[in-house]
Parts: sequence; C-alpha cells; structure tokens
Amino acid sequence: MEEIDLDFPNLKSELEQNINIIYNTKVQLNSIDVTLINQKNGFMSKMFLAKLAWQQSELGNNQLPKSLILKVTNRNKQSDIITNMAEIMQDTQFSSTFVDQGHNCEVDFYQMIHANKLTMEIFPKCYLARPVIPPTDRGILALENLNDRATLIDDMSTSMTVGQLLSLFEATARFHAWCLTTDVDWMSVFSKYANRYMVKNFTQVVKNGLHWFQTEKPELSGNLNEEMIVQFFEQSSMEKLLKRVRTITPVVLKHGDFWTNNIFFHKQQPGGKAGDQLAAIIDWQLAGPGSVMEDFVCVLAWCTSSVVRRANQRMLIDHYYDNLKKYTNGKVELPEKEAFWQAYKLAFPLRGLLLLCLLNILLGNLVKIDTGDNGQTRKEEMIRRAIDCYNDSVEFLSEISSVNC
Repeated sequence: MEEIDLDFPNLKSELEQNINIIYNTKVQLNSIDVTLINQKNGFMSKMFLAKLAWQQSELGNNQLPKSLILKVTNRNKQSDIITNMAEIMQDTQFSSTFVDQGHNCEVDFYQMIHANKLTMEIFPKCYLARPVIPPTDRGILALENLNDRATLIDDMSTSMTVGQLLSLFEATARFHAWCLTTDVDWMSVFSKYANRYMVKNFTQVVKNGLHWFQTEKPELSGNLNEEMIVQFFEQSSMEKLLKRVRTITPVVLKHGDFWTNNIFFHKQQPGGKAGDQLAAIIDWQLAGPGSVMEDFVCVLAWCTSSVVRRANQRMLIDHYYDNLKKYTNGKVELPEKEAFWQAYKLAFPLRGLLLLCLLNILLGNLVKIDTGDNGQTRKEEMIRRAIDCYNDSVEFLSEISSVNC
C-alpha cells in the first residue's frame, strides 16, 4: 500500500467519487486495502487487489464493488518476456516506450467505452483511468475484479472449446459492428500508437527462437524452411502483408493481444472452471486499427488444439461474418463471406509461423511447464501445435501464391 500511497495519494477519494457517479449514489468509502498480486504475470504492469470497505447506507450498497484490480505501470522492472525481447532487439528504450504507450492506449480505450456508454458485456467496468505522463507520473487503471463471476482458461496449452470460440467470435462481431457504424472517430485516437509495432531487429528474435527449436527438437526440424520464415518476418514483408489483409476485410479496432490469458469466461457450476459463455476481454493495451483476422489467427493458432482448429476454423470465420452482417444491419457494405476466409488464410502465418519462433519464450512463462507430469504434457502439446501451425502456414502461403500466379 505504501507504493500506491506515494504515487497516488488521492486514490481513495477519486475512487469514491467515480464509483458514486457510476452507480448514481452517495456512499462514503471508509477504507481501501491494497495487496500486490500476480507480479510475475503482469507483463507491463504491477497488479494489485484493492479491497473496498463502504459505509453502510440506508439505500444499501450491495451493488457497489467490494474489490477492484489496479494496474499500475511498472517502468523499473519488466517481465522476463519484455526484458528478453528488448535485449535481443538491442533496443534500450523498447521496454519503457512499449509500457508507456501500451498503458495510455488502454486508458484511451476505456475512456472511449465510458464516453460512448458502450454496455457490451465483453468490457470490464473501469472506475479510474489515468495515463502515464513521462518522466515521473505513473499510470493507473482501476478495473472490475472479474474473478468472482468469471475465470480464465487455466493455461495457453489447454485448448479453447468450440463453444468458447463461438461465443468469443459473436461478441467480437458485435463490437466490430459498432466500429463500422459509429460516428466516433476511434481510428484517429488509436492510429497514433501504430509505430510501437515497428520494433528493431525483430528478425533476431525469430532466428533465436528457430535455433532453440532446432536444438531442442532436431528430429522435428528437418523440414523447416528457416530462410522463408526469417524473410516472412522482415519489416517490409510484414507491412506488405498487413496492408493486403486490411484491404480485404474492413478495418476495425483489433485487440492486438488476443489470447486466452486476456479472455474471461463465466464459471461452470460446480467446479468453477471456464464455461463456454464469454464474460469479458481484458488488456486492451495493444488495441489499434487492423483486420479482425490479426486477432483470430492468434487465438486459433496459439490457444486452440490443431484438431479443434482444423475442424472448425472455416465455420468460425463464417460465424463471425454472419454475426457482423446481422449487427451492422445493412448500414455498411461488407465484402463477400469468401473474402473473410481468404483473409484468414493470408493472415494465419502471422501467428502460425511465429508460434514456432517464440516457443522458447512462451514455455515457462505463458505455458506452465514446471508442474510435474502435466508440465511435460503441456510442453509437448505446444510443440505439436507449433509444427502443425507451421505446416498449415506453408500450405496457406502456397495456395495464395498459386492463386496470384
């Protein structure tokens, strides 16, 4: 709590004021108790649990939040993933710039949601959003604590179910329909963060990951086309591919970090495991204009078993399209359904090839491999998934090349 008191001395009064406005009430916040949580899992922020004690009111205060999640920018010490990538890219400013811009992007996102009264269930409630102001002022977000009503899938290696994917794709279509039909100039707000994706020496990250995989699994590496993979992730190649994908499908506000650690589902009863119904999507710090396929290929390639993905990917893209068409209700002209499938195949290698190159970073960080027998099972699942994604990426690229000839 000392750290919070020092950097945010008015936090208690600000939360009291904002929450009372949101719930249209007047109740005193007696105390706030803050505890550091999930320090290892917060890639760009320190995460705190804030327990709120409200004064009893004649009107009742059961609707008021009893706890919140505080996300505070962590500029002094980053996660291993961010630090390792900065070192490989030889970019000393990568960590601090990436963190600051990411936080401020998420602040802009929640301010947009609040200003336009977007009540879609997929957005957690935000009670305070303060940007980073370099060089001294840290940023903070005070967000709904989703853990009472929802939960995450336990590990990236645990495949999403068809039901979860259907719920996720429908909710995404609803939000994207708003993006395509609203008068709000969201594109100008989020376009200013585009340059953060242009990182230095990213191909070195790719080469290091491939070298690790070839050393770890030489028996699976014989058919890998290392030269093709490295060329694919050169900046000019990436920019060309993204431009093409974004001309095939409408430009919407993509999430940018669309994987299962950022997707909450309502809890099953009994047991409390993630059910099929989407509860919320969190961590919008990488949001920006782009194609929905940039998000979908992540959640399907990285977070879904090859068996489930291969059997259902076309159906899921069609499901998204049908719902986008329903929610836009004729207000915008959409490309044909087949165009969305072609865009998916074009975008798939963005994550399908990258999974193979980032396994050395993901294993042990986003994939728990230090939990006895299950750890080795998770590792082998991700390796199989990466090989399948590589093979499917090569197949899709071959199809696209033959069509363009």
